[in-house]
Amino acid sequence: MRFFNECYPCILRQALTTANLVGLNESQAQTVMHAAMEYLLKKNDKILPLHIVTWINTYIRNAYFGSEQMFDPYRDLKRHSNDIVLQYMPRLEEMVRSSLSPLETAIRIAAVGNIIDFGARDYKSVDIIHEIENMENVNFGIYHYKSLFKNLCRAKRLLYIGDNAGEIVFDKVLVREIKKDFPALDITFAVRERPILNDATIEDARFVGLDREVTVISSGSVYPGTILEETNEAFRELFASADVIIAKGQGNFESLNGSAKENLFYLFRVKCDRIAAIIGAKNGSLVLYENNSGILSQVVRVEK
Repeated sequence: MRFFNECYPCILRQALTTANLVGLNESQAQTVMHAAMEYLLKKNDKILPLHIVTWINTYIRNAYFGSEQMFDPYRDLKRHSNDIVLQYMPRLEEMVRSSLSPLETAIRIAAVGNIIDFGARDYKSVDIIHEIENMENVNFGIYHYKSLFKNLCRAKRLLYIGDNAGEIVFDKVLVREIKKDFPALDITFAVRERPILNDATIEDARFVGLDREVTVISSGSVYPGTILEETNEAFRELFASADVIIAKGQGNFESLNGSAKENLFYLFRVKCDRIAAIIGAKNGSLVLYENNSGILSQVVRVEK
């Protein structure tokens, strides 16, 4: 998705947050902000917001920590998010079991979990426990459940593209329900190649036990999203051959929207006024949107 004016302050906020998380002093953080602003001014039309976020992360690592060092500024926050939601796992699963429509409840749970996005929101503003306690009060602005269910019924292979740490515990609830309803379905869960913001990696997936539920792979993406041509070959082959794809999170929507892939469903929470305007759903609402070959005008909106 192309650059919008709203992207500038969001990217600069992420740059400052990362600088603060790794303990840079005032002068060093200012240098990072100047470098980010210079890069933004020099960008061309082929540079996407996801590219710049990753560039800033790499700049900080190379300038202050060495290019060969594993760089994960959000590591402690990711572990904290995973720990909190894991404590609520029995309660979330009970919500699914007691529901009149367990699969729909699991979808809602997974969508609500997308609030744990420290790229789109300041991490200090995300109250995970509050979101769990109040998830029934959040409406779907777009809800293509019938189409997803129909496609799952006839599918042999599902690719589930994950998003953030903590959120993947909510995804685990949905994955378990899909396995229960469609036991013959082959499910693969894809995560990022290496740490970027609070996006989930294989380390996070193993920590929450997703690898004991389904096959977990790296997409090869080093961005907080999925730029298909910059993923690894195995992921691209799976993306092409999967009968159904569930892409979690606004970053995956931003980077995959416009793909001609059929049976691709986006599941996320809207966190940006610009995205809200593009898809025709309120900021803060939940979205289950069928790709429709990237034709947004065909989106049907409902309040549930």
